[in-house]
Amino acid sequence: DDIPLSRPKRNITRDFSDGVLMAGVVKHFFPKIVELHNYSPANGVTQKKYNWETLNQKVFKRINFVVSPQDIEDAVNCVPGAVERILKNFESKVAKYRAKRLAEARRDVLSGNPRSPGQAGSASGAPDASSPGAAFFESGDGRADSGARDGAYALASSLDQAALQKEVDSEILMEKEATIRELRETVDILEGKIKKLEQL
Repeated sequence: DDIPLSRPKRNITRDFSDGVLMAGVVKHFFPKIVELHNYSPANGVTQKKYNWETLNQKVFKRINFVVSPQDIEDAVNCVPGAVERILKNFESKVAKYRAKRLAEARRDVLSGNPRSPGQAGSASGAPDASSPGAAFFESGDGRADSGARDGAYALASSLDQAALQKEVDSEILMEKEATIRELRETVDILEGKIKKLEQL
């Protein structure tokens, strides 16, 4: 409920069926990998499927998450429970990712050797205190006071932003290089055809 969306929620099954609000949810956690203009509000099944498949191919694969074809089919056809299932799986993915990075931040704080933001990271935003990785700070083992806890949270948030951006930038660079190679091949083919035409 705290995630800002592009339009008001009235009926979650219908509202999320075209994938646009799902793109907004993902952007809230991973702002660098979602371009909302790629997802058009839709009533027709074809455009709805296109939006979900675009999310799968351009966004979800970058965070090792996938929505199955059956779940997409159920979501676009407003099958009760389909959207909730997708959101629950995504929530679990984000929680695990954050917990992993919180554990890494904890180790760094305790070792007195915190890494720079460019060395690790996870989902953007402040770590959720309810996630498994945050339990350490509430364990009462005496090794970390509130200052260390707050410092670790701030560190984890910083690591989140920088490392995710680095991962995304690498993905984007690879895609651009692949596009450039394809364009060069196309140009080579066209130049070959032009030379043949000139010889006629």
